[in-house]
Amino acid sequence: MSVSLQKQLLLDADDAVQTATYSPRKLVLIHTGVLAALNFLALALQFVLSGASEGVGGLSGLGTQAMLETAQVVLTFAVQILTPFWEFGLVLAALMLCRRQNPGPKALVSGFFRFGPVLRLMILEAVIYFAAVLVAAQVGSFVYMLSPASQPLVELTEQMMEAGSDAAMLEMLEALDDNVVKSLLMGMLPYMLIPALVIIIPLSYRLRLAQYVVMDEQRVGAFYALSQSLRLTRRRCLQLLRLDLRLWWYYALQVVVLAVCYGDMLLPLLGVTLDVSSEVASLAFYAVGLALQLGLHWWKMPQVMTAYAGFYDRLCPKRAENTI
Repeated sequence: MSVSLQKQLLLDADDAVQTATYSPRKLVLIHTGVLAALNFLALALQFVLSGASEGVGGLSGLGTQAMLETAQVVLTFAVQILTPFWEFGLVLAALMLCRRQNPGPKALVSGFFRFGPVLRLMILEAVIYFAAVLVAAQVGSFVYMLSPASQPLVELTEQMMEAGSDAAMLEMLEALDDNVVKSLLMGMLPYMLIPALVIIIPLSYRLRLAQYVVMDEQRVGAFYALSQSLRLTRRRCLQLLRLDLRLWWYYALQVVVLAVCYGDMLLPLLGVTLDVSSEVASLAFYAVGLALQLGLHWWKMPQVMTAYAGFYDRLCPKRAENTI
């Protein structure tokens, strides 16, 4: 019985992890540990700065309060803007690992050395996804207006048009019951979500290998990386989906870890209250969630990231410059 491509990728990834000179688990531990420390520090400082800004009062303290709030915003923004470049370093490390090139900690900062192409790639992907959402919204609204489900909204619109004046329309809107508004929104939801999923999910698979291209081929730019990803994934998105499905348990554990991180928000929805302040609960849940994430990444992330890098490596043209 032949071994499936997805299983072979995982077997090859496991062999690469086991035979690497520098421990891939240590590499992932450094990568995730730095991110966890920065995010936890940003959250802790956010609470500290928030409490300090609240304690500053009077006109004389307005300057100090503005400075603290600015520092809080700048810190959060800095973590968010630097994180993607740190993630791209892990992409290069995975490529080196699947090619048996034994990456070290220096590979993790490679995303910063490719700052321009990586930044342009992220901007282009954001523009493409934004355009896809707009197209999906137009398609969804068109289908919704042609369906019987839009009849209540059409009737409401006709009544508002018959009201004549803007004041009368405003009164009708204010008089609407919350349940009626909720019913109208829920009726529109399937018509908006289905086109979005049909358009965005296949698009995400077609563009998924662009990050490997931009880190693998050091002389190329963002446009080439996107076009190369479209070429490589042509008629192969199903294979990539099967690899995702084979790793379903890994993504399920990621969801559990994410739920723990935001446990202070989820528990009240379940009717559970804690006898601690919201700040303490938020920091505690976030710390536990980050610790669980660190353990999960240390345990299985080396194999997972190497399997995806191996998928790209099987598709990309073998050239001299592919030896990083």
